Amino acid sequence: MENEPEAKIIEACCAGDGRSYAALVRGYGKRIYAICLAMTGNAADAEDMMQETFMRGFTELSTLRDRNRFGPWIATIAGNLCRNFIKRRKAQERDAVAAMDCPGAAPGDLSDLREALGRLPEQHRIPLMQYYFDGHSTENVAASLGISCEAVHTRLSRARRELRKLLENEGGAR
Repeated sequence: MENEPEAKIIEACCAGDGRSYAALVRGYGKRIYAICLAMTGNAADAEDMMQETFMRGFTELSTLRDRNRFGPWIATIAGNLCRNFIKRRKAQERDAVAAMDCPGAAPGDLSDLREALGRLPEQHRIPLMQYYFDGHSTENVAASLGISCEAVHTRLSRARRELRKLLENEGGAR
């Protein structure tokens, strides 16, 4: 099956042959995982997004027009799912920050966040503030800093990781 043209494998999948789809997953799994990891910045999230991508691909395979273009098609699905995941995660993070500003929040929570943000290196703090607190897109952040979108994603990932460490250390110090 591995040596069959991709179009024939996809036709077999559409006819209900699950083994054929497993061959596609094996063939494209690493590429899709890499896309998901690059976009989510987290191995567990990337694994979840990869699984969701292949599930969506399986259920929507009959909509694939050009049977020889499975790779770009499944990569597009992965990118769309990851973007939606990131939007949901960003909204949850904003809600969490907003909750710290609520009357019911512990008094030290917001000050701990502000202090931790202030301790981040400038190259991480600025993109993080622009993206999460000012609501700028990665493209806008990249343009304002004169760096690539990929560099923005890297800096955001590092900033989140560092911020998490700083906040955990603050919480553990009490």
